[in-house]
Amino acid sequence: NVQVTVGVSGTGGGFERFNVGELDINDASRPIDDEEKNTAATNNVRWMEIPIGLEGLTIVVHPDNNMIPNDCISLEELSEMWLPNRTMISWSDLNSTNPDQEIRLYGAGPDSGTFDFFTERVNGESGLSTTEYIPSEDDNVLVQGVANDALALGYIPLAYSQAAGDRLKILSVSETRGGECISPNADTVTAGQYPLSRPLFLYVNYDNYQSKPELSTFVEFYLSNAMGAVQQVQIVALPEQYYTDAVATLRAGNFTENDQTTFNNLY
Repeated sequence: NVQVTVGVSGTGGGFERFNVGELDINDASRPIDDEEKNTAATNNVRWMEIPIGLEGLTIVVHPDNNMIPNDCISLEELSEMWLPNRTMISWSDLNSTNPDQEIRLYGAGPDSGTFDFFTERVNGESGLSTTEYIPSEDDNVLVQGVANDALALGYIPLAYSQAAGDRLKILSVSETRGGECISPNADTVTAGQYPLSRPLFLYVNYDNYQSKPELSTFVEFYLSNAMGAVQQVQIVALPEQYYTDAVATLRAGNFTENDQTTFNNLY
């Protein structure tokens, strides 16, 4: 006898509603930022951060693209492509033997946590990005765009790039030019070796969790079944013991308001 409403947006759009008390849960592909914390505090919204899995953000190109040496790209080169004053505009800028044709960029829309994560990791500041790219909040749209564009380069979550199969080429990534090239997979993401690895979270309204038995029951159910669920959608699972310990922590009430440490310390 519970009415459940599910809305779709990017992480930032979800926080806009969560931080004014409209939502019980916000799924997030990045941690809450300082401005969002202030908004929540202003609206007397307290919360807790619960990791649910890990993910690698993959760099992908058209499968026929042979213009990237060793199919490996560095964070430095990505930054030169994606900064507002981008200096790497054509494929010949990457390698002088490549044709002088535009690098057509595809990536997450600015309301997405994926956009926030990518820009901070690659460009050094969340939200700092060229506008000269094709954005979408729908990763399937990005997959289709890159798969149909021989001059494309984009970033999409690992689950989507793996599901695309041979429609995309997934690049290895190095921290610096000439550095070690790391391929994105469950092992490198879990170990934190892949440079574009990140955790994924549930943000739960702390006070509603205390007062709504249907909410607390759902969150416990969610975590009790998360191991299989995240694998089913090809997100990298946290250690199995984490989910058991997270449920036990919830049931014991061993967490505090605005808590970003308790559950993160369990794995």
